[in-house]
Amino acid sequence: MSEDYAFVHDPKRCIKCYTCEIACKQWRG
Repeated sequence: MSEDYAFVHDPKRCIKCYTCEIACKQWRG
C-alpha cells in the first residue's frame, strides 16, 4: 500500500494523476 500511495503522490512518476490522485488511486487499486 505504501508504494501505491507514494506513486500517487509522486509527480515525477504519475504527473497526470498527481492532479487527480483520487482517480489514480482507483486506477492503481
